[in-house]
Amino acid sequence: MKLKGILISLILLLAAGPVCAESLRPVLYPNEHLKAMGAKRAQADIEECMRMAEEYGVNPEVDDEIAREAAQDAAVAAVAGATIAAILGGDPGEAAAVSAVGAGIASYSRGALERQRPGWVFRRFVERCLLEKGYETIGWQ
Repeated sequence: MKLKGILISLILLLAAGPVCAESLRPVLYPNEHLKAMGAKRAQADIEECMRMAEEYGVNPEVDDEIAREAAQDAAVAAVAGATIAAILGGDPGEAAAVSAVGAGIASYSRGALERQRPGWVFRRFVERCLLEKGYETIGWQ
């Protein structure tokens, strides 16, 4: 009965989808090039680099990473739960299912909250593009 409630909760969480958030953008170090170009031109260059990354097929989303990590976390938790239940005399199948669902929910939720962060390949592409234009990226926010 408990397991059924947990599974229903997981299905509802997945159906709700990830949290929507504004995407992060590169933060530029105020070097001489940035000062010479000005903030308005720098923002236009950031947009151009981000657009170019997408044109070259670099996906800014981390959806695949989120799903893969959640599945991996759930598998590891299922094995751990079954092992602990077998040692303590519980039902290994139920423990594996509950552990997997719990880990899957936790991992997916963490990933959904981080979704506003572009994938690392996208970030590297944009940072390289900006560097070639004379800017220095110090992070994303």
